[in-house]
Amino acid sequence: MAETDDIFIERVDSNGEIVRLRLVDYGGVGPAALLLHGLAGAAHEWRDTSAWLCETHHVFAFDQRGHGGSAKRLISFSREEFVADAVDIIEAITSDPVLLVGQSHGGVTALLVAARYPDLVSRLVVIEAGILCNPNASSSIARWLDSWPVPFADRMSARVFFGGDTNAARVWAEMLVETSDGFRPVFHRDDMIASVREGEAIRDYADDWRRIICPIHIVAGKAGWIGCELERMIALNARASIDVIPGAGHDVHLDAPELWKSSAERFLCGAEQSE
Repeated sequence: MAETDDIFIERVDSNGEIVRLRLVDYGGVGPAALLLHGLAGAAHEWRDTSAWLCETHHVFAFDQRGHGGSAKRLISFSREEFVADAVDIIEAITSDPVLLVGQSHGGVTALLVAARYPDLVSRLVVIEAGILCNPNASSSIARWLDSWPVPFADRMSARVFFGGDTNAARVWAEMLVETSDGFRPVFHRDDMIASVREGEAIRDYADDWRRIICPIHIVAGKAGWIGCELERMIALNARASIDVIPGAGHDVHLDAPELWKSSAERFLCGAEQSE
C-alpha cells in the first residue's frame, strides 16, 4: 500500500472523544513492526527506515494524537492516552506481538506499552528515549516551538532553520504543510505542550522499565539527550542492549540513517538467534 493512502483507525478514549488516528501501511513481509515518532514529528519521518525494514517486517507507522493527519485539539494528551492509542493500533493491524520502535516521546510510549501489555510486543527499540521525566518539559517545549519563524517562506528556508544540508533538516522541512501564507507545522503548539505537561509531575518510569520482558535495544546519539541515563537503564533491566551512535544527536534515525540501520539490524539478528 502506498504511503499516500490514508487509513484511519477510530477509537473512543477515556474522555468519550472519538479519536481518528492516521495510519500508514508501508508494506513488507514478515511480522508486523509499528514505528512511533517523537514530539512534533509524523509518520512520514519513518519513510527511509521502512525502505529497509520492509525486507523483514510488515511496517506500519501512525501520526500520534495531535500530530500529522490525526485528531487535534483533544481534551487529553496524557501519556495514558498515547499508550492506549498505540495499543488499539497494534490490535488493529495484527493478532501477533509486534516489533515496537519509538523515538523520544514515542519511545517512552513504546516502553510503557511493552511494560504494561507484554503480550503485544515481541521486541522493543527505543531511540533517544529515557525513563527520567523532565519537570521543566512544557516550558522547554514552548520555548523551542516559539523559536520557529512560522510561517516559513518556503521549504528551503525551513531547512536552513532546522539545520541546513542534513537529512534531518530535509525531513523536518518535508513535514510542514503549505498554507496561504507560507509553510506551517501540522500540529497545534498547545497540543505539543500539553503532551509533555503530565510528565512534569512524574519522577520516572523506572518501575515500568524493570517490568519489560522482551529483548530491548536502546539507541542513543553521541550528542543526544539521554547519555546520563544509559548506565541506570542497563542496570535496571538486563534484557537491554545499548548502541551509542557517533555523529548523531536526538534524531538518531534521521541524523545517521546508515548507522541507525546497522544498529537495528544487529539487534534484530541477535534477537532472532537467541530465540
